[in-house]
Amino acid sequence: MLMLERTGETGGNSKHSSVFSNFGGHRQAESAQWAYPSYPYDPNNIVEYVLDCQQMTGDPDLLYAMAVEGPRCIDWMNDKAGARWVPMNPSPAGNGLLEWEGMSTPTNGINVNLIPLQLLEQAARDAGVDIRVNHDVQTLVYDGNEVLGVKVETGDGEHFIRANRAVVLTAGGMEVNRAMMSKYSATCLQGIANIATPPNGTGECIRMGQGVGADLAGYDSTGAFDGGVWWREYDEYETMMQTHINKDGNQALRQPWLRINRDGQRVPYLSTSSTSYPYSTDAPPSSAGLCDTAAVEMSQAGGKTFCCFDSKFEQLGLEKGTFVNNVTKWNDACDLGIDYAQTYKYPTEWLFRIDEPPYYGAALGGHVFGSKTGLRVTPQMQVLSIDGKPIKGLYAGWHTAGGSSGDGNPSGKPLTGMYADLGLAFVGGYMVAGGILAQDGRNTE
Repeated sequence: MLMLERTGETGGNSKHSSVFSNFGGHRQAESAQWAYPSYPYDPNNIVEYVLDCQQMTGDPDLLYAMAVEGPRCIDWMNDKAGARWVPMNPSPAGNGLLEWEGMSTPTNGINVNLIPLQLLEQAARDAGVDIRVNHDVQTLVYDGNEVLGVKVETGDGEHFIRANRAVVLTAGGMEVNRAMMSKYSATCLQGIANIATPPNGTGECIRMGQGVGADLAGYDSTGAFDGGVWWREYDEYETMMQTHINKDGNQALRQPWLRINRDGQRVPYLSTSSTSYPYSTDAPPSSAGLCDTAAVEMSQAGGKTFCCFDSKFEQLGLEKGTFVNNVTKWNDACDLGIDYAQTYKYPTEWLFRIDEPPYYGAALGGHVFGSKTGLRVTPQMQVLSIDGKPIKGLYAGWHTAGGSSGDGNPSGKPLTGMYADLGLAFVGGYMVAGGILAQDGRNTE
């Protein structure tokens, strides 16, 4: 097996993503008798729940394969790859958010999985995988019937590498590429304030797949949390998104402040303990509200939600009357102890007058971790052409693959997808390997 990495180190965005979100089914969850949305673990129930979150736009066969293979991936990583995935907290529901043992600390918020990815890389090398960094794949080699290999650029020129069995594209999505996002996720783009990860998801591998006739899936879908800051405006013809790795600094803005949109309407705030009817987790905190609030912020007029305020309201893009009227109504509500919002009213303890400087304000939108638009794949992760036929010799893992969050899902509900972002990358790789081995009649274990 040969792995090619365009930068000087492996790991990509996964180094900055903390937990392996899942719905249960792995051994630790079974020991705690926990699964979501209900125990015992049932892939059919999970597919129905996820499809409901996706407004029935997802691929049920792909989602079912994900629900089956995900728990196997977790157990395989712990058993065979040296991983140390453990529950994030001691409650039964802690099994749904696995962290690498010892890595989540107050001082390790940015590169939370740097060391785990280095350990996994070494385990792969020890198992015989040939890993080459600073190898920038430029294009696929395709004879019109089958993908045969890749053309690579290195420090000493261009090279062609022949694939013995298949080429697997697993190089992130397109979230940093505004040109691609404006075409394939246009309605999401206006509400994306910034990208929460390094500038890796630039879309080259998706375009390579399109170059050999691949179809796309997952239009107008991303994986996003709330509280992304509009650090600057984008020109209509800008081609790249700004990235701002902000794991903790935006927490101050993800609170129940006075939140309004451009037109002066109150913008709902959904806490992290928000749940989706009729399901509820059996231990707090749930993270459902993060995606819901992101979708709320992204869908506001002009793609912006304004929270907190200082006296320089014009810098936030608000008109004077809009600002003054809302602060007056807010302070009156604080005095009465009754929120004036029509829906999602704040409890009394959240109502604090805005009348004591210094004042602060921010324009918020989607805090996007990854695009969910990518190459359409089979449940075995083989890339499909625009006429629905598997492209021989070509496979894709997430987030180069698409469809994990359905279409028209601006924040990737639930929790940016069945395995969120980090877990999705691992599960995708596991499914690709299993798909190839199964098609070759070999043992997937």
